[in-house]
Amino acid sequence: VCVCHFVVTINMSSCASAVVWGLIEQTFGIQPLSETQYSKPAFSLEESIRRANAVDLVEKLPDDEDAFGDNMQWSKECTALKRLAVQVGRHHADLRRETFLARFFKSLSLNKMEIGSIDPSFTSFSSLQTLNLSHNDIVFLENLPPRLTQLNIYSNRIQEVSGSKLPSLLHLGLGYNAVADRTLETLVTRFPNLISLDLSYNSLCNLPETLDQLNQLSKLKQLFLLGNPLTLHDQYRPYTVSYLPSLTVLDDCRLSEEELKGENQGTDLECQNVSSIQFDLSIHTLAQVEFLPKGAEPPPAEPTTSKPSKGTAKTSAAATKTAAGKAGDKSTDKTPASQAASASASASA
Repeated sequence: VCVCHFVVTINMSSCASAVVWGLIEQTFGIQPLSETQYSKPAFSLEESIRRANAVDLVEKLPDDEDAFGDNMQWSKECTALKRLAVQVGRHHADLRRETFLARFFKSLSLNKMEIGSIDPSFTSFSSLQTLNLSHNDIVFLENLPPRLTQLNIYSNRIQEVSGSKLPSLLHLGLGYNAVADRTLETLVTRFPNLISLDLSYNSLCNLPETLDQLNQLSKLKQLFLLGNPLTLHDQYRPYTVSYLPSLTVLDDCRLSEEELKGENQGTDLECQNVSSIQFDLSIHTLAQVEFLPKGAEPPPAEPTTSKPSKGTAKTSAAATKTAAGKAGDKSTDKTPASQAASASASASA
């Protein structure tokens, strides 16, 4: 028996469908036929399978398994296609037909395949239900197969969502991308039946706008927004739970009984955009900090005095002037930070 070992280097182009065809050729040694290349064989695929089942496969092709690639992890249907190739032969025209192969797969895991785009021909994989496109270089989420129910596309560069509605999609894992507030309107319109949505570690900043859009997903049960700037809102969790009553899990934390009952939740959400967090800490504030030597005890805080009334203003001013005269040159021992603090206090008075 002549055993052929197929060594095919997949050209990791920017096209998702090209990667799939390359994997098929690399794994099974099957070279897909387009409709123009296809010619009807003497025996149909069904007839060939029936005839093969009447023969002991071990006697027919004892060493043929060595001709297949080792990587069978990219689809759950790889084992079934391998068995079919052994039964009828990998050169059977019906087996090599692109339309047959595209409809054969129900799951694909194209993780870390250097895919740059989802091309229009990828929709020909019409039986596909589960798809993993994580850790690639995809910018536009488009051209998805019509029966897809689960899509994980983590760690790409997704900025835009386009295309017609896909009501079959129930889970969308879109974490670690570049999704901004403006993208949500298209997302919720295209995937109206989502039950689980992961938008963690994106660029969502406006909490009111985000919740208004997500509120259109009436079946949403699980939501992940962790890592977005909007989660810095001081009332992020109670407001989110209040605006999305269908939720049962938020940021991988199941809602408590109080949250499910609607207790202690926000009702009036202010438009607080946290795209940039500004800290009220200036150079002038830092200048008033007196740095002490290591091991030294800080001085006791001076008592806070209230603003003098109008009747005692002159007396207080005179007392201050006399005290300043007695102090003499002792004020020169103060650090610049102390002087800045004193100047600030005088200015306040």
